[in-house]
Amino acid sequence: KEAARELQEKADARNVRFPKIWDEKKRIQDCGATIMMHKSEDGTFDIEASLNALIEKYGVEEVPATETKKRKKDIDSTEVNKENDENDSPQKDTKKAKAIHLNCEENRPVALAIQEIAGMYFKNGDARKGGVFSKAAKAIRECETKITNSKEAIKLKGVGKGIAGYVEEYLTTGCISKLEELRAGTA
Repeated sequence: KEAARELQEKADARNVRFPKIWDEKKRIQDCGATIMMHKSEDGTFDIEASLNALIEKYGVEEVPATETKKRKKDIDSTEVNKENDENDSPQKDTKKAKAIHLNCEENRPVALAIQEIAGMYFKNGDARKGGVFSKAAKAIRECETKITNSKEAIKLKGVGKGIAGYVEEYLTTGCISKLEELRAGTA
């Protein structure tokens, strides 16, 4: 949760264009799902890679030039204060920046979408569905070749007909209706 909050703060500082209907809880939830895609086997998170994934997914709002200078100054002073706090603190932050390995980078967007669904189910207290979608996202990340249709997806261990259908939907439309419903809180 702390890493998701940190990512959400950095996303806000970079003006990531989350859906306007989302409250802070939904943004943190999405950040949590995204950061899980960038978690290494030793449990460390890559905040910068996660932030870049959010920027790629949602884009960035343009800020008027006068605000940009002010924000840059605020961000710079915040970063200096954080560095000072870290140097004064006897405990160092144990999070290491390390990217998760994907066997085929072209599968990242669909794996992120499936992992986000998993995160939503976990957040809503449905650990069974969360586990199923999480296992499928892992199978997609570990796939050696680009997945281009549901027939290829269903061959992966951990991807059934239902999730293969979501993969097909994502590949043809660029989104998954179930994910949109979960984001909106209507599922």
